Amino acid sequence: MRVTILMAGCLLLAGCGSGGGSSTNSAATPLGSGGSLPTPSPMPSPAPTPVPAPTPAPSYLKYSELTGNQILQTACASVPLAPTGSTLLFQAQGFGSGPPLNYTSSTQSYLINEYGFNSTFGPSDIDPAAPGPNYYRKTVGTTTETFSIIQSTSGGTAFDYVRHYSLTGLVGTQLQRNYCVFGVPTVATDVPTGTNLTFSKVVISGIAYIKRPSGAIESYSLSGSTATLAFNMTNGNVLSNLALSGTRLIAGSTAVVPFGNFRTIQAFDIEPAQSKFAGRMEGTDRVATNSYYGGSFFGPQGAEAAYAFGLTTSDPATSAQIVVIGTVRATR
Repeated sequence: MRVTILMAGCLLLAGCGSGGGSSTNSAATPLGSGGSLPTPSPMPSPAPTPVPAPTPAPSYLKYSELTGNQILQTACASVPLAPTGSTLLFQAQGFGSGPPLNYTSSTQSYLINEYGFNSTFGPSDIDPAAPGPNYYRKTVGTTTETFSIIQSTSGGTAFDYVRHYSLTGLVGTQLQRNYCVFGVPTVATDVPTGTNLTFSKVVISGIAYIKRPSGAIESYSLSGSTATLAFNMTNGNVLSNLALSGTRLIAGSTAVVPFGNFRTIQAFDIEPAQSKFAGRMEGTDRVATNSYYGGSFFGPQGAEAAYAFGLTTSDPATSAQIVVIGTVRATR
């Protein structure tokens, strides 16, 4: 009986394990027993963002290093050498609008031929009595034309990038005095920044005419004049003050005559493509009835700056008319 029971149990167990051909209870291959899972593909590394190469700083030649033919932009102010008429007048042009100074290397000659000028100066016109090599004088008919290029110096520092020229030349039949600045202008992308850009060394040159109530006209240098120059590049202000005075241009004259104090009043429009500025002036001790100034930065990061100016005013004590033209050059 015991044997029968055991066999029956075995049959029962066998029946439990056979289930027919459709059974899904086949054994799976366990992990680590010789089977393997597919290896995932590695994620691609992201390409690094390219770093742009820094823009190289502009390079500049000093004015004395320029070679070959040149067409030099200018800012200028001019006045008739012997003013006539009831009112004293001036003309002025901003930087890039004045008569260009054309230099021809093969003949070492300078040509100014716009705004009525048609003047050429070469080696044969160098004035042997002048204080330097860049002074020219020649006779045209019955008149004398003069031309000079000046390298400014202030406090022992010679300016490297800006120059001033003075021209007395015929416009039609009348001699006209012209004061201009030119040189190696600052590249637009290299214009300086900051709220207090101050130029510590400043030079001023020019001429003044006084027309007395009697009609007599007197000419004066600006030998006693001083100027300051600074910029606020954030809000676009030119900060320049002129204290104008000089001595009469006749032999033996030493008395210094004041022409008034003036300052810039209008924000300048630095033109991005040209790094230039312009505006007007007002008198602080007398009225400026008409005025204009225009100029540019010169050299790397605006190391130097210069402008030409013209203004008309009057003597409050005598009512004499006054016209002044000139240039201001500065370095830091």
